[in-house]
Amino acid sequence: MIKVRLNASTFVLILSLINFITAKQNDPGQFLIGAEIYDITGQVAEIGFMGYAVPKQRDHGLLQRMHSRAFIIGGVNNEENRVVYVSADNGMAFQIVKTEVIDRLNKTFGPNLYTDKNVLISGTHTHSTPGGTDGTALVDITTLGFVKENWEACVNGIVQSIIHAHKNL
Repeated sequence: MIKVRLNASTFVLILSLINFITAKQNDPGQFLIGAEIYDITGQVAEIGFMGYAVPKQRDHGLLQRMHSRAFIIGGVNNEENRVVYVSADNGMAFQIVKTEVIDRLNKTFGPNLYTDKNVLISGTHTHSTPGGTDGTALVDITTLGFVKENWEACVNGIVQSIIHAHKNL
């Protein structure tokens, strides 16, 4: 069983997406929904946080895992009429992450199913997630640069949540 926490804005967005999809279909009562959650935690000790801009502030262990929650809403009769919404426990959703997520999804599903136009990745704006996932000096300053291990955990977790949500359609 999948346990998913939804805040009010996520709930409103999902309802809006459902309304959008059903309005575009020939049979307005039919649509597919898939959902899944996957771990994106990354390093859990002696790494800087994303967003505090205090280099001396380091994490010292795991209090709570970070997750990616993927929701796919699509038409029954048209496979290309899909929208993916991902809520990731990150400070922000960076383009370097989304670009790699789309590339990996294209390798799995082909180039037309999940694209930059129908995949939305949103960060929950937590400041207690491991940093170093943006690839720019200003944002990654607290980790003294890019941390590939954290970036990979984030990208892989988002991709896996989307793949499993796709299987749950």
